[in-house]
Amino acid sequence: MSHAGVSKALARSALQPVSVHGRVKVFDAPQALRLLLVGEDALDAAQERAKLDAAKREMLELQIREKKRELVPAADVDHGYIALATAVSGRIQSIPSSLALELSSETNPSKCQEILKKAIHGALSDLANAGARAVARVAAEEAAEERALREAT
Repeated sequence: MSHAGVSKALARSALQPVSVHGRVKVFDAPQALRLLLVGEDALDAAQERAKLDAAKREMLELQIREKKRELVPAADVDHGYIALATAVSGRIQSIPSSLALELSSETNPSKCQEILKKAIHGALSDLANAGARAVARVAAEEAAEERALREAT
């Protein structure tokens, strides 16, 4: 590499000169050589170690949060949404067959609307109550696990 090439490479880099004498810039020789020979993206051993330590620390923090049940696998969330959608769909789809006989004899549209409204409200209440029971069950399981962990230590 020519003198002009070295000057251009150092000028384009983030490396700061240690001193300037007129138009002459003086750079730290080991840093300048590493930049010219390896490139700006090169990390030294201490930087690599720090990067690895940070990654290990982040992984450990994620594992702790997962054990505390602050994080759950995405697949579990997907399965939960599918189960919820299936329950809602099944319960709502059951309304017509459960009301067919009652509605067939009703001639008053307002009365039909009230019957449907009551059935839909009942279905949604059943689903909400099932959700509340599931949340309470999970909370009880978590409390039992926490007690067991405290007793073990």
